[in-house]
Amino acid sequence: MFLLGALVNAAAEEFLYRHATAAALRGVTATVPAVLLGSVVFGLGHLTGNPGGVVGVGYTVVFGLVCAAAMVRVRGVAWNLPIHVAGDLGVVLTAALLTT
Repeated sequence: MFLLGALVNAAAEEFLYRHATAAALRGVTATVPAVLLGSVVFGLGHLTGNPGGVVGVGYTVVFGLVCAAAMVRVRGVAWNLPIHVAGDLGVVLTAALLTT
């Protein structure tokens, strides 16, 4: 169940924060500003998430940059989606272990 949840969440966030952002900004700005903007928006989207607050935003901005770099490098989801699933699994399993 954790894996399925991580996969669905990762796929949705990758589409929303990376692919949709890249498509919207294509032709308007260069790759680096688009990646930075998408990563900041991704981080701000996790302000009340897990982890939340300033630490959570910082963590997810950096994580977003890693996923975006993977997407740009291979021009698709071949690496950023598995990286995101692994990250989500780590967060969910850690939270589950800490609450039991």
